[in-house]
Amino acid sequence: MIIWSVAGSFYLFRYIFKDYSADMRFLSIGSVLPLILNFLFKILGVNYEILLMSQSLISVLIIFSFVMLFTKRSTELRKKLLLICIGMFFSLFLNFVWLNQTVFFYPLFNYQFSEFDVQESYINTNFQILLNTIGAFYVFYKFKSRKLVNLFLKTGKII
Repeated sequence: MIIWSVAGSFYLFRYIFKDYSADMRFLSIGSVLPLILNFLFKILGVNYEILLMSQSLISVLIIFSFVMLFTKRSTELRKKLLLICIGMFFSLFLNFVWLNQTVFFYPLFNYQFSEFDVQESYINTNFQILLNTIGAFYVFYKFKSRKLVNLFLKTGKII
């Protein structure tokens, strides 16, 4: 669901915030960060409860709060970190993590977890393929030429 997360984050950010000067590279990092953390935690064989932290709204809110508290206003660092946080919010939304309330609001619920509760995804595989295909078409539409890809890689801008 990486392609879907990145493409959906680009679209939602442009639609909601209408900020064409934002560095979308940091938004894309934030949109894949929960997926990467989930993958790394699974490979390392980490406890299931720690695995849930990568897809928890509470974790994203804590990170967002730290960024707001410990960075100066109107600095480039704060803008970039906020884009990462927004990308993480979009990732939770676009990957349907909100369908499993126990995971989404972890650690608010006192629940015994099993391997079944900690899934890679909460939606059907065929639907994942469809969403990734839609995301790929959107990315190909936005990056029609090599010039646009180079612009994105150098400046983070999407036209």
